[in-house]
Amino acid sequence: MRIISVKSWREDLGLLRPYTIASKGTTSDVSNIIVEIELENGFKGLGASSPTGPDKGETIERSEAVLQGSHLNWLVGKKIDSIQKISTDLRRRMFDTPASRAAVDIALFDAMSLNRN
Repeated sequence: MRIISVKSWREDLGLLRPYTIASKGTTSDVSNIIVEIELENGFKGLGASSPTGPDKGETIERSEAVLQGSHLNWLVGKKIDSIQKISTDLRRRMFDTPASRAAVDIALFDAMSLNRN
């Protein structure tokens, strides 16, 4: 089963209970990146991440830029059963954006598991 499309978008989610970190203040919402990978049979795998900011080297804006559709087009046409090869390529292509890579990796494994059931 081949990948036919890859999409990503940002979702800003409000927290039910804000939390406070002394050095950073109170947080009442979080920004997340969602990745959707669609297979030929219509199954859609989802992955998500929440880049933690400049102190970790990856901001939400950088993650959005890295996950733009054109940057992920290389996945289209790949067989989902080749997930180990795809994951190796993903690490090579996205070595400096671990949160973005995690979102794609999670979506890949979700799509693969849906396809195998």
